[in-house]
Amino acid sequence: MIGQTISHYRIVERLGGGGMGIVYKAEDLKLGRFVALKFLPDRVAEDPQTLSRFQREAKAASALNHPNICTVHEIDDQQQPTFIAMEFLDGVTLRHHIAGRPMDQETVLSLAIEIADALDAAHAEGIVHRDIKPDNLFVTKRGHAKILDFGLAKLTMRTGSGQAATQIAEETRMSQAHLTSPGTMLGTVAYMSPEQVRGKDLDARSDLFSFGAVLYEMVTGIGPFRGESSGEIFDAILRKEPTAPVRLNPEVPAELERIIFKALERDRELRYQHASEMRADLKRQARESESRLKRVAADSGAGAPVLSSPSAAMSAVSSKSVLIAEAKRHKVALASAVAVGFVLLVAALLGAFKVLGQHAPSIDTRNIIIRPLTEHGKVIGFASISSDGRFIAYGKREGERSLRVKQVATGSEVTVIPPEAGFFGSATFTPDSNYLYYGHGDPSNGNNVNLYGVPALGGASRQVVSDVASAVAFSPNGQSMVYVRIMQDKPENQVLVANSDGTGERVIFHLAAGSVLTDPSWSATGDLIAVGGFDLGKDKITSIFVLTPEGKLVKSFPLPSLVFALAWLPDSSGIFFVNAEKSTGLRPQIWFQPYPSGDPVRVTNDLSQYLSLSVTADSKSFVTTQERRSATIYVGDSPAVLNGKVDWRLTPVSSEQATGYGLSWTAGGKLLQRDSTFHIYVTESDGRNRARLLPDDDVNFDPVACGTGDIVVVGRALADNEVHLWRLNLATGESKQLSSGQDEENSSCTPDGKWVVYPGTLPKDNTTHMFKVSIDGGPPVELARGNLSAGVVSPDGTRVAYRKTEGQGAKLKSKYVVQSLEDGAPIKEIDAPASAVHLSWSPDGRSITYVRNTTGSTENLYMQSLDGGPEVQLTHFDSEPGIIAAYAWSLDGKKLALTRARYDDTDVVMFSGFR
Repeated sequence: MIGQTISHYRIVERLGGGGMGIVYKAEDLKLGRFVALKFLPDRVAEDPQTLSRFQREAKAASALNHPNICTVHEIDDQQQPTFIAMEFLDGVTLRHHIAGRPMDQETVLSLAIEIADALDAAHAEGIVHRDIKPDNLFVTKRGHAKILDFGLAKLTMRTGSGQAATQIAEETRMSQAHLTSPGTMLGTVAYMSPEQVRGKDLDARSDLFSFGAVLYEMVTGIGPFRGESSGEIFDAILRKEPTAPVRLNPEVPAELERIIFKALERDRELRYQHASEMRADLKRQARESESRLKRVAADSGAGAPVLSSPSAAMSAVSSKSVLIAEAKRHKVALASAVAVGFVLLVAALLGAFKVLGQHAPSIDTRNIIIRPLTEHGKVIGFASISSDGRFIAYGKREGERSLRVKQVATGSEVTVIPPEAGFFGSATFTPDSNYLYYGHGDPSNGNNVNLYGVPALGGASRQVVSDVASAVAFSPNGQSMVYVRIMQDKPENQVLVANSDGTGERVIFHLAAGSVLTDPSWSATGDLIAVGGFDLGKDKITSIFVLTPEGKLVKSFPLPSLVFALAWLPDSSGIFFVNAEKSTGLRPQIWFQPYPSGDPVRVTNDLSQYLSLSVTADSKSFVTTQERRSATIYVGDSPAVLNGKVDWRLTPVSSEQATGYGLSWTAGGKLLQRDSTFHIYVTESDGRNRARLLPDDDVNFDPVACGTGDIVVVGRALADNEVHLWRLNLATGESKQLSSGQDEENSSCTPDGKWVVYPGTLPKDNTTHMFKVSIDGGPPVELARGNLSAGVVSPDGTRVAYRKTEGQGAKLKSKYVVQSLEDGAPIKEIDAPASAVHLSWSPDGRSITYVRNTTGSTENLYMQSLDGGPEVQLTHFDSEPGIIAAYAWSLDGKKLALTRARYDDTDVVMFSGFR
C-alpha cells in the first residue's frame, strides 16, 4: 500500500501490525501532517464481528480527549478497506523500554502516573480497556506515555456513564454475546485479571490489576505471572503469589512494592477501586523519592566534596592552592601541614581512580534503550550498522531472500540485492560506508558461500573471495579485512586476513576441525582482532580470542558456554558478545567483556534470542537481530491424495510458545518433545497431559523412544557441559549413561529397542564417528567415520542411513548413504539435495525422507524412493513461511507429528544509552 492515496491520506511506510490491525504512517494531504492509519488485515476484514470491534475501538478512543491516550481523528468506512486515522506517535512501546530489565525509578513513576491518569479519564467515561499490557503502552521520544488500542474496550453498563456510553451503547449491546458474556476471555494472558481469566463480567478494577502487572514488570524486568503454557499462567494468576519485586530488584522502595501488590489483589474488593487512588499513591511516592534525592544531595554538599573523576580532583587542587596561599600569610607551619595532608589526599584519590578504572566496566546497562528498526519480522538473522550510524543493512525473506539497506533517521529503505535464490549469510559496511561486503551461497551448492562487494545504495556486485564462513571485518583504514573459512579437507578451521580486494590472503589463526569460529571483529585502534571459538570436542574450547593482525594471540577470555557473535567497542575498552549459557537453556543473550580485564557484564536477559552484533564508530549504539521463537506441533492421520498430490491433514496440538524441536513417538502412542529451552516433555498424541521429564537444570537434546516399553534415550549436558547419551525409564525414573565420548547429542533406536545408533567424536581426533551401542551399555561399535550427519535406523532395524559430505568449497558434495547395521556393508548411495535436512525413513522402509526449502522462506517434507525416480512432496506449506523443525512417524506409520517453527519473528533492534 506504500505510495497509495486513500481518501486524503498518502501512505508513506508500514509501522507494524498485529492480529487486529496493520498500521501505516501516512501524510494528511489536507492538513499537512503525519497520521497513523490502522487497517484490518485482509483475513478478518470481511468478518462482521471483527469489523464491529474495529469500529467500536475507534468510537471508544475518539470519545476520550486526554494527552496520554492516542488521539483518534476519524474512522472512514466509506473507503475499502475501512481504516481509523490516529495521532502519529514517535517513539517505542513500553515493551521495548523494559527489554527484560528494570527501568529506573524516576521513569517508572513518571510514566505510571500518566497511565493512571489516562485510565481514570477512560473509566470516568465508562470505558474499560481490558488489554493493558506493555505492547499497548507507548513511550514518546519526549518520555510521555500514551495508551493505545481500545480494541477490547467495553462500556460498563451503568447509568450516567457519560456521552461516550450513549455514543456506542448500541454497538456494545449488539456485541455483548461475543465480548463480555461469562466464559469468554479477551485480552493477553500474562496480564489478565483473575476475573478475566474466569470469564466473569469486568469493570474498571480489571484494568488496574493489569496495570499492576505492567508496573511489576517495569520495576523488575519480568512479569509477575509466568509459565510455559497458558494453563500454567492462568494457574499462577489465580493461585500463586508473585515474587516480591525487591527480591528481583533491591532498589524497589517498600511503598512502591505496596502499591504494586495492592493493584494485584486477587479479590477486586480489596484492590484499588479507582485509578485516581492509584495515581495519588504513585504521586506521593514520586514526591517522596524526589525529596529523598534532595536530602542526599544536601547531605553530600554539607561535608567534604565528592570527587567523581580525575578532573574533579584537579579542580580541588586548584581551590586548595588558594587556601594554602591565604594560610601562608598567617602561619608557615599551618601551610606545611595543609600541603602535606593535601598531597596525601590527592595521591589517595588518584590511586583510587586507578584501581577503580581497572575494574569498572566501560558501559552502564541500567539505562539502555532498545529501539526497533524493523517491525515486519522477516529479517534473516544478521544486521550491520554503518560506522556513522546512518544506515543498517540486513537480509529479508520475501519468498526468496534479498539484501536491504535502511536509513535509520527517516526509515526509507532500498533493495541493494533483489530477491534471488541462494543464501544471504552476512553484510558489513566498509569503514567509509560506501560499500557493502556480503556473503551469498551458490544456489547450486548451498554449502559454498562466497564474498561479494556492492555499492551500499545499490549497483553492480562483484565476487571478492570464495568459500567464506563468516561476515568480514575491516581494518580502520579499510585496506584489509578478516574472515573465517571452514576447511573440509584439513583438520582445522581458519581465520584469514586479506587485502580488501581479496588479494594477499593469509591464515593468521586456526582451531581444530569440528570447532566453530564466529564472525571476527577488528578494533578501531587497528591493532587487535577478536574472534569467538567453541569446540565441544577433545579441547572443550569456548573462548574469545584476541589476536594481532599478524596472528599473535594477545589474550583469551574462557567462557563457560557457547559464544556466537562479537564486536569491539571502537576504543578497545571491551567487547560485546552473544553467549548461550546453560542457565538460559542455551538461549543466546548479549554480554559485555571489559578489555583488557574484568568480569563479563550481562546486557540482556529475556526470552528473545540475539544473533548478530554491529557497533557504531561513536560507541553509543549497536544493532543486533532479535528473534522471538515460536513453534507449533501438528499431528496428522493417514494422508489424502488430492489432485495427484499427497498431503497430510495436520492439526495443531501444542499451545506452548516454542516446543517440538525434537519429536518421537512412544510405543504407547505418546509424543516425546523438546522445547526451545532444552527441556523435554511427554504428552498424549493430542497434546494433553504435558509432563516434564528430567530436572530443570539439565540441558537435554532430542529424546528418542526405544523399543516397545518405557525406555527413552536422550542426550544430556550435565555439570561438565559434555553431552552424553542416557537411557531413561519413564515408568521407574531410573537413568543410566550409555556413551562416554563427545558431542553425543542425537540418537536412533532399533525397533526392538536393543541397539542405539549415534554420532560422536573421540578425544584422540575430531572426526565424526557413527557408533552403535547396546541399550544396556558397553563398548561402542564403529559403523562409519567422516563428515557425517546423525544416523537413522530403518523401520525393520537392519539398515542405517546418514548424510556424508566430502570435498571443499565449490567441489563440496553431499550424498545419502545406506549401509547394513549388522556389519556396516554399503547398500546404497544417492545424491542429497543441497538444502536437505532432517533425514529419516518412510514407514515402509522403501524410501528416505527429508526436509528442504520450497522457497526462500518455506520448507516442506519430501520422500525419495531408494529405487530411484522423482522425489514426492508430502506437505504443502507453499504459501506459509516457516521451517519444519522436526517430524516423526508413529510406530504403525499411521500418524505423522511435525513441528513448524515460524521464520517471521526476527527484527533488527538498536541498543543505546549504555555510555
